[in-house]
Amino acid sequence: MICTQQSLLGHIFINDRVRNTIAATQRKIDSGLRGLNISGLEQIQSASAEDTVAIYTLIEGKTVRNMTDTDMESISDSQMTTFFEVVDTAVELGIQFDPWNQDGSNVMYSPKTGFTLIDYFVDYTQTSKEQDRLNGYRSLGSQAVKLARIFGTSNYDFQMEWSSLDDFRNVRR
Repeated sequence: MICTQQSLLGHIFINDRVRNTIAATQRKIDSGLRGLNISGLEQIQSASAEDTVAIYTLIEGKTVRNMTDTDMESISDSQMTTFFEVVDTAVELGIQFDPWNQDGSNVMYSPKTGFTLIDYFVDYTQTSKEQDRLNGYRSLGSQAVKLARIFGTSNYDFQMEWSSLDDFRNVRR
């Protein structure tokens, strides 16, 4: 089982699968190194593939999934723009976002620091950059529907896609 925990130290990845634990942890480390120094992505602090552990910086705030309507209203134009820029930059560097966990639990938000994407990975699936980008945007989960309304677009459909990605990214410009 792969386990992730929040602690006072930060986000801790512990891999205790019976097989391939070192390899899986090394992939998590490789992913963390690829995202190193990219503001808006969780940052790896310490790791050991042999001990099957990786520790990431503690991220303040709450998951997007747990945001209230009041929290949503506090998101600034620049924070929303920065979210899309971080996804775009990460994808260009070969970082991919979880296509099966799109419920808002892989994005943290703080009014002070904005959005931070967690649990990303590098080059493990054969998908296009456009699909990787869309997976990053979809990581907002169902809260994206609320955000689309707050930010003034109605071009969002309930299958987690905008009629055009630009419909959502550009609504507040």
